[in-house]
Amino acid sequence: MVAVVSVLVGVLLGTRYKVLCLVPVTLAGILALATFNQLNEMPLGSTALSALTLAVGLQIGYVLGLTVRSVLRGPLAGSLSRPARLRGQPARTS
Repeated sequence: MVAVVSVLVGVLLGTRYKVLCLVPVTLAGILALATFNQLNEMPLGSTALSALTLAVGLQIGYVLGLTVRSVLRGPLAGSLSRPARLRGQPARTS
């Protein structure tokens, strides 16, 4: 469950933000995960493995999100690079 959620969050971060966002998100996620596991009296080894899964899942998801962003940016770049008609200029008829 931790792996799936962390990959999905990583994809979301990869499509929107730069790589520096991974550091605070990873730290906050590990803190929340450690607190949850401590309250449920999970062993330390299980908590460490879950934290590692969270960190790796975020990074894998981030790379997937970057891939999605670059694939979507390609087709959109051509349509966005053409200048639109400015206000006050006559429309071209050709």
